[in-house]
Amino acid sequence: MLGPGVGMVGSVVALSLIGLAVLLMADRTGDFDGPVALTALGIGVVLAGLGIIVSGLRGRRSGALGALAIVGILVALPVGAATTNDWVWTSGSHRRADSGTYVVDTRRSAADGFDLGFGDAVVDLTTVPLTGSTLDVPVSLGAGDLTVVVPADAAVAADVKAGVGTVRWELDGETRSVDGLGISEQTFEDEQVRNGETAQLQLHVSVGAGEIRIIEEQS
Repeated sequence: MLGPGVGMVGSVVALSLIGLAVLLMADRTGDFDGPVALTALGIGVVLAGLGIIVSGLRGRRSGALGALAIVGILVALPVGAATTNDWVWTSGSHRRADSGTYVVDTRRSAADGFDLGFGDAVVDLTTVPLTGSTLDVPVSLGAGDLTVVVPADAAVAADVKAGVGTVRWELDGETRSVDGLGISEQTFEDEQVRNGETAQLQLHVSVGAGEIRIIEEQS
């Protein structure tokens, strides 16, 4: 069985280099302050994966694209460990954690935040005690899918940014979605905050590569 072909491999490499160039330019101009190397690696791995899928549909082996994807993932692990810790919103005592579901039930734990590496993670804030003062909750993820669940009756706002991927806001029956490369800070507010109420939860969320979903608990 034939490999993906020189054209396919060249296209993936070229697009990855273009992505890196765009990130470097955005970093220089201040439009992107995330981890450039980690984000570029994430883009390269995603492009290689898409190339593998297209090659499979054409009846070809992954070949060099598979090797590029594996190398990218292996390189991303130490790069993520070195850079993710620096890409946070506040100077609080962020807890480093693995992927999984985290149920937060104290204000102090929520304020400490989460510094996650790679994988799929759910941060459940539905049992956090809420008051009239704003509780800032920082959450960062190197690469993967992150879901933040908030109480249905809470006043919520969020500042969100991502290196590459999708941001989805699903509160009050409203769905907003932003996707692309180098997603700069996006501000989301629920209906209560837009109507002038003080946010009870202020989320500060960042992801290197992947999807961010902010949703409310289901009754």
